[in-house]
Amino acid sequence: MIFGMDVGRHFDQSVLLGLNDKTIEPIVVLHGMDFVSQAKIVKDKVGDATVYIDITGLGRGLADILLKINRVRIVPITIGFGDTVKRNPPGIWVGKQYLVSLVNMSLGHFKIGSSVSEPVRNEFKNQMRAMRVKPGRVARFEGKSGTHDDLVIAYGLALLGGLSHGEASRRVQEVQQDALA
Repeated sequence: MIFGMDVGRHFDQSVLLGLNDKTIEPIVVLHGMDFVSQAKIVKDKVGDATVYIDITGLGRGLADILLKINRVRIVPITIGFGDTVKRNPPGIWVGKQYLVSLVNMSLGHFKIGSSVSEPVRNEFKNQMRAMRVKPGRVARFEGKSGTHDDLVIAYGLALLGGLSHGEASRRVQEVQQDALA
């Protein structure tokens, strides 16, 4: 299993999302928690799996706790502008356009698992529908004003992890090949 994580703190939520062969689950939404509390829950949920975690902004603090104190295997991801992905030791740099493209390519290939609650399932679907291109000198992908994108970002990070790692790798590569065909 591969996990993606978008990090928030206090007023914003963090999302830990698991991606298996054809299933999106578990999805753990953490509200109003400090990083130490979040790190304990993440460690309990992921076990020996790898977490692809957004370290842009707040995520760096949680990533440090997960790596140094809780000994969770992480791949730090920096999200920027653009449609490329590259190694950025010790992690990966990815453009948000690339990440959202992965998400769009995967539509219909992965199903939300039965253990995911109905409110979280509905919010995930709403966030997927709300993603849009914001025109400008540089195209930006974001949720509509007033909406969150944390579930979509966590899903995109899990897909990114699936391109090169573990059980989900084969399925994510199939999705990518289908999109290019």
